[in-house]
Amino acid sequence: MRKWRIPIIFLLFFVNFGNSQFVRAETIDSEVIAEKTVVQSSSELENSTENNSSLNDKETQETTSTEGDLLDREDNIDENERADVEEETAHTRSAVNQTYDGQWMIVNTLSELQTALKDKEPYIKLASSQEDFVIGSANVPITADVTIDGNNRQISYTGGRAFNSSTANLTITLQNMTFGSPDYTLSASGLYGIMQSDSATQLHIENVNYYSSTTAQPFYLRHLNSKIYFHGTNRFMQQKADGSVATGQEFAECNNFEFVAGSHTTIVQNTNDALGSLWMPSNPSSITVGEEAEADITSNHNFIYCDGTNNSVITLGKNSKFSVKGTNADKGYFYYFDKPAFITVGEGAEFSVAYPHFMKLAAGSAIKFLPDSIGNFDISQDESVFDRGVGTNSTFEIDNAKQIRFKAKAGTTYNPIGFSSSSSIFSFSAFGEDTDRYDVVTDEAILPQKLTPQCDNGTWNVTTNTISRSVGPRTPDFTAEEKTTLKNAESITLNRLNQPVELLKVDQEIATHEATFKLSDYQLHGNDNLIKEVDFKLYSKETESPETENEGFVDYQTANLDSTVTFSDLKDRTEYWLYVRIVCDPDSQSSQWLKIPFKTEQEMINVSFPVEVAFYSEKSEGQQKIREAKEYQIENHSSFPVTVQATDFQELSNPTGINLLPKADATNKKDLLLNLTEGNQSIGVLTKSLKDAPLNFEELAGYSSTKLGFSGIYYGDEKTKHQVQYRLTMTAERKD
Repeated sequence: MRKWRIPIIFLLFFVNFGNSQFVRAETIDSEVIAEKTVVQSSSELENSTENNSSLNDKETQETTSTEGDLLDREDNIDENERADVEEETAHTRSAVNQTYDGQWMIVNTLSELQTALKDKEPYIKLASSQEDFVIGSANVPITADVTIDGNNRQISYTGGRAFNSSTANLTITLQNMTFGSPDYTLSASGLYGIMQSDSATQLHIENVNYYSSTTAQPFYLRHLNSKIYFHGTNRFMQQKADGSVATGQEFAECNNFEFVAGSHTTIVQNTNDALGSLWMPSNPSSITVGEEAEADITSNHNFIYCDGTNNSVITLGKNSKFSVKGTNADKGYFYYFDKPAFITVGEGAEFSVAYPHFMKLAAGSAIKFLPDSIGNFDISQDESVFDRGVGTNSTFEIDNAKQIRFKAKAGTTYNPIGFSSSSSIFSFSAFGEDTDRYDVVTDEAILPQKLTPQCDNGTWNVTTNTISRSVGPRTPDFTAEEKTTLKNAESITLNRLNQPVELLKVDQEIATHEATFKLSDYQLHGNDNLIKEVDFKLYSKETESPETENEGFVDYQTANLDSTVTFSDLKDRTEYWLYVRIVCDPDSQSSQWLKIPFKTEQEMINVSFPVEVAFYSEKSEGQQKIREAKEYQIENHSSFPVTVQATDFQELSNPTGINLLPKADATNKKDLLLNLTEGNQSIGVLTKSLKDAPLNFEELAGYSSTKLGFSGIYYGDEKTKHQVQYRLTMTAERKD
């Protein structure tokens, strides 16, 4: 309890009748007497902002022209060789009207391009122009390492190929060019494509587009060690302008492909004749997708046709995406041959196959999904993703992958996976720190049904129709009913569930009527993409089940992980219980409720009194009646009610000896009857004994006010001026 005692000093002036007489306080002395003090502290919320800065490295490569190289060579040859060098230099200078842009030799015509290639210029750029660059049926051989920059021009060819090479071990780069045109009116015709070579060639493609509807095939590099690298953003379209089938064959005849880190390549192969989208002439053959690269391929043919002993090695780098879609059931196999195949899907990478028919896997095949990777298998014409006759000693390994989905044609004969062999292994690797289990969900997209989860590493025995599994400490075998569900399902999805989110600490700032909260410590355990919201539930009493909003429930708010939440209009010096939870979908990944008890600060009494008051006497009805000089307010600025008392009245100065009367006395000729009023009603007489019998005002509600005033009679001589001074002490006290 806290009381405020406010001494008020009066200075009284009495003047002749007919003049306004008033009382003025020259000084005001106030003091606070604390009978009980409550000290509370609150901690401030601290927001930390981490500023990240990045540094871009710029790589500069310096090269010199052929002429410069030859001039340098002249310093190191004898006189007998000088004539030959000068002749070679003269030939290079005179062959074309050479112009250079830095290291780049600029060519304007096909003839200049052919000559530059013949002279083994290392960097060649087509001159800037809005005109198409026409190769036609001309022969454009490449005999040395070269980078050709198309300067974003369209290039046409009609002679079966654009460029060709018979020189071994070349590195060739084609960049910033479009073969054909987006409306398919410009020809890019020929089954040897953009580049033809039977020798070992490293071909780099960067920011290249290709549009062809006639005799369409972009690449022909059939040597065992040839490889095509895709950089930047590339687009290859083998179809007619309306999207219908074009004449043409494979996308590429080549053994090795690499989609370089960060690149984006789109391929649409819709041709009338091909063995596969990729024809790989021999082994070893490979498809590599670099870190964060994306390759999106659509084909109306089988995807891989491989002449080697196996179906190539497919490797996806970290956070990459590789998507292949087949559109033709008549040529609808991912692998044309039933040979060993090897697929490794890197951390965070996504491997998607949507084809009409099952994937063929011969003995010794190996498919592995690394942590956080995603696999999507979608087969439209068969009841299983794999051919139900997987070769012996093949493996399908799930190493903490994020999600694997097997979808096949609806039916009740075979299960959707089909990875069947007596000696093949379908397994879950040892669970990582954040992996808690895998939800096993059938028909997730149409009528999801959750089966007993996979809570331990172990193996599944996938036969042609049923699926069973090894028993672990937390993982029983599927029940008979679940096995039937798995066999009849259209899809089976394995969703990795990490350890549930942990909420460890919530910062708080507590005031008298509001409380502010913010999450300060939590562990998401890899559930970042599952976070829905953060729930804050406020109760006036402790509860065992905050989610039900039972007795004592006050308020509910939701927020994001980094948001600040404030509850207002709280009672002061009151205990509350806040319950906080990070909510995920599925709910199994949500955090437990964190209980945060707190007590609001005590609100200080906030009552204002007039700091000075005045009254005067006025002739009325034959008496000198007392009037206050103006209206005086007592205002309660607190939210709670208070009681107000006049607790002491002291005489400070009274030179003429005017006495305070306890009651009216018509026989008195010199003294003062002074009443204290609230509103227009007297609440008592002000005397020197007020301390023993304080005067009470009406209870003053929160945020309300009342009027203080004076009344009474002065019995003395109205023609004589008097001066007296008093001090009135007022006390306010909290009521509740």
